[in-house]
Amino acid sequence: MFMTATFFFPLSPRQAAKGALAAAVAPSQHLFRDSCFLPVNKWKKEMRSESRKLDRQILKIQREEEKIKRSVKEAAKRGDTASCKTYAKEIVRSRKAVTRLHTSKAQMNSVVMQMQNQMSQAK
Repeated sequence: MFMTATFFFPLSPRQAAKGALAAAVAPSQHLFRDSCFLPVNKWKKEMRSESRKLDRQILKIQREEEKIKRSVKEAAKRGDTASCKTYAKEIVRSRKAVTRLHTSKAQMNSVVMQMQNQMSQAK
């Protein structure tokens, strides 16, 4: 019997048989299913961790880019065109690096979504 609020409702014979059958079959299936999905969950966790690392790298590069922008402005005020050019090239390199990191992160997210999809279809 199960309880809702203050009333008790007995299970029908069909519900009782279904529950007994589920209890007899389910443990082995759950153990198999759980053991199959443990590596997937571990991989997903590692991928999310790597994704956060990429985010930190992106922020670090963007902070450095802001510093370089300030250096370009200072060099321009001084009239030092050679250093302005090298700073500008560094800014371009940093932006390319950021776009590569964004691409890597998107691919990692795609892999995580594909693993999740495969796992949900296997259930």
